[in-house]
Amino acid sequence: MLKFLEEPPVPAVGILITSNKGAMLPTILSRTQEIPFKALNPELVQEMLQKEGYAPALVRTASFLSAGLDSCKNLLDQNWFAEIRNVVLQLGKESLSRGDIALISAQQKLFKTGLSEHLELMFELFHLWFKDMLYVIYGKQENVIFIDQLNTLSTIAMTRTTEQWVSYMDLAAECRKKLRYNVNGQLCVEQLLIGLAS
Repeated sequence: MLKFLEEPPVPAVGILITSNKGAMLPTILSRTQEIPFKALNPELVQEMLQKEGYAPALVRTASFLSAGLDSCKNLLDQNWFAEIRNVVLQLGKESLSRGDIALISAQQKLFKTGLSEHLELMFELFHLWFKDMLYVIYGKQENVIFIDQLNTLSTIAMTRTTEQWVSYMDLAAECRKKLRYNVNGQLCVEQLLIGLAS
């Protein structure tokens, strides 16, 4: 690719698309022109999809996980999306109160079903869920993503400190990163759930 960028055939144009500019090699970046694209406003996406009849709670969650109307709609059309969202809510609640039960639930709900193929998205959902706890603590309920869980969030949010919720967000991001580096998915999930229980 570097050879192509250094000596492109005339009149060729190469387009590189990435969601993580930091992962690109500096030698490649130095030979490119950056053109950033902004995602649609999540509120606009939510409004459009709710008019199409999608469930508001799922639409709100999906709009923060995808970068556009089509990708959001694609996510909502997947049967597993609602299932994995429910699993995240269940595991989150269980791990904060009864950690040993959460490990068993993860085994049954994730690894004995096809949901284990979507662990990266699951870690993103956990990250959003922990972020919601911070919104509740600081009285910013209008920003809560899992809006249908507001009563539960209000109860759970006060059981931990702000620092703990931030550390849980870091843990979810770290587990997601390990998953990208081909660490066993089950180990990543167990690390997260044990970290939440301790």
